[in-house]
Amino acid sequence: MALTNQLYHTSIKIGEDAQTQIDFETADEIHFDVDGTEALRLDSSQNATFAGDILTSSGDLNITPASRVVIGGSGLRVASGTEGAPGIAWTDDPDTGFWRDTPNEIQISTGGTEALRIDSSQQVTIRRELNLGVAGIYNGIISSPESLFFNIDDDNDSTSQSFTWAHNAGGTGGTALMTLTDEGLLGIGETSPGGKLHITTGNAGSLAFDANADDLIIESNGAAGLHIFTPNTSNGRILFSDPDDADAAAILFDHANDGLDFYIAATKKLSLDGNNVIVPNNHGLVVGHTSQVTTSMTAEAQVLGTATADSSLTLGLWNTTNSQLPRMQFLKSGSGTIGSNTIVADGESLGMIEWYADDGTDYASRSAYIIGEIDGGTGTNDVPGRLIFGTTADGANNPTEALRIDSSQNATFAGNITVSEDGKIDFSNTAPGTSGDATGVIFSFTAGTTLAVGDVVYMGTGGKVLLADADAATSMPALGICTSASTDTNPVDVMVQGVMKLTGWSFTIGNDIFVSTTAGDVTATAPSGTGDTVQKVGVATASDAAYFNFNTTEVVLA
Repeated sequence: MALTNQLYHTSIKIGEDAQTQIDFETADEIHFDVDGTEALRLDSSQNATFAGDILTSSGDLNITPASRVVIGGSGLRVASGTEGAPGIAWTDDPDTGFWRDTPNEIQISTGGTEALRIDSSQQVTIRRELNLGVAGIYNGIISSPESLFFNIDDDNDSTSQSFTWAHNAGGTGGTALMTLTDEGLLGIGETSPGGKLHITTGNAGSLAFDANADDLIIESNGAAGLHIFTPNTSNGRILFSDPDDADAAAILFDHANDGLDFYIAATKKLSLDGNNVIVPNNHGLVVGHTSQVTTSMTAEAQVLGTATADSSLTLGLWNTTNSQLPRMQFLKSGSGTIGSNTIVADGESLGMIEWYADDGTDYASRSAYIIGEIDGGTGTNDVPGRLIFGTTADGANNPTEALRIDSSQNATFAGNITVSEDGKIDFSNTAPGTSGDATGVIFSFTAGTTLAVGDVVYMGTGGKVLLADADAATSMPALGICTSASTDTNPVDVMVQGVMKLTGWSFTIGNDIFVSTTAGDVTATAPSGTGDTVQKVGVATASDAAYFNFNTTEVVLA
């Protein structure tokens, strides 16, 4: 049928079907109706609007480059296609486009190979590389706007895979900044991390890292360290925890006090300040063992071992000044507060060195000790002392006093003094410098009367010493000379052999000394009266000093 431009109609009907027609009722538009419903509209801008689907069986739907397809309603429906022949593709690049092999998924192929997939969970899988301008992210999976997941080795094969961040464009080559392996190991400056976090500033060499300490590795070809930086009024802390104890142990640096503290179970066990290592009270310091041992007490500081070397303590000093020397000091105060001052009292113990032995049952038996004590009244810069040495007798487990050296340097022995065959007792002070001083063998007796230093005495029948008298046989022989003053019934020191000085004596050196006929005196003149007793007791060593030896040999004159 041919129509000329002189024929004007608002519609053209096809055959006997009154509901199917071409409609011109709108200016500059053509409408195609099928079964009474518009199926296609061509408007004045040459846009074609389809009300239903556009189906192609074997032919193509070609759109000119300057045109576009706007789809409404049910959308555009195409065949699924394949990886090498996508359902939606470009006419000049048929193996690049959109396709699917599973319902509710979309795949994109480039060059016949799948490059991207969006699944039914809205996860996006990138098969190769996503370029972000400064880095390459491999095998990335974006699951939602809030999360970003990366699947490094989605086929779980044995080939090691990794993410690498580099500072050059494209994300490949150049210097690696950070690497994440398919084993979950992260390296910063390290492409082959040896632990969960491996930070490298330089290659230190080859090492098989300890599996018990590879969570954080800091490596350098020079000095390396871990820096905790806080304000100077705060603390830096390293904390150790377990499921049962959130504060099992800690290392803390107190910036305000410049102290490094070590805690166990939230209790301070050790402190280091600018000058000191401090172990708090009631916390032991043990060298050589895992715990303290107990003797008669549990000492806080202990050195324990199984040989001489590992159970010994050395105090050493290297100095050219003679007055400098190593010291071991004991300090005792009468105060109960550390650092305060309260004077100690006479008889108070200042310190003790003890020797303990294992008796097969425990370690509480002592074999010996040395004690330092106050020996007399005390005051400012006045603290007289004595040393007491104790030993344990056979069959006992605790020492008794064996020797006492008092504040006057007098030594008192509880037992015998034994001198070896070639030994000697050396009295070096043969010229005492002060009146009343004596050096020699001195015994303590009980006085039977008032006695003065320098008095010569004999032993009375009552067991007390009295003044010796050469003209009374019952007051002889003399057994010694007093080196201390005393009164009746009180102790008195009597020298039986030795050297003594006394102001008032006037001897000629070398002259013999005898008991005088004046009670208690000595003389350089031998007694000569009838009934007198002649007893030589010494030899003058100076005008006011003499060596005495009271051997009790005497001659009674007829």
